[in-house]
Formats: sequence, C-alpha cells, structure tokens
Amino acid sequence: MWPGGRGISRLRNPALLLFALVTYPVATVRGFGWLLMTMGIAQCDPARRTTRIVYVAVFCLVEIFRSVPWDDALVAAFGVG
Repeated sequence: MWPGGRGISRLRNPALLLFALVTYPVATVRGFGWLLMTMGIAQCDPARRTTRIVYVAVFCLVEIFRSVPWDDALVAAFGVG
C-alpha cells in the first residue's frame, strides 16, 4: 500500500518473491501462494517486465514445489523429526 518508487516500496517485490521461494517448498497451501503471486503481478509496475516474468515463474514453481517432497528431503538432510 506504500506509494510506488519510494522508501520501502522498492523492497516489496523482492521480499514477496523471496517469501514464496522459501515458504512454498514446505507449505501445503499452494492456492494462497498463487494468490500472492497474482497480487504481486497486479501491483507491479507495467514497465518492470522482468519482475512480472519472475512472478509468473514463481507462480509455476509453487505448483512444482507441490509435486516434489521437499519437506522429506529437508528432514533427511538435517535429521529432524
């Protein structure tokens, strides 16, 4: 909601994309991930084409994360659980 191009608004796209890339390999709520990526695209400045493409890529990755057992791999790697 912060005005675009000033202050903290410059960090909103990287922060949201990083959040999705860290959270959705283990989260099971892909619909919410899709919603966040769609909202990210909607708030993104049309001139920032690369950022919009990254949002679409992460949107697709949310589905790919669902099909890969990332949580089992993390448990095996760190011996947790």
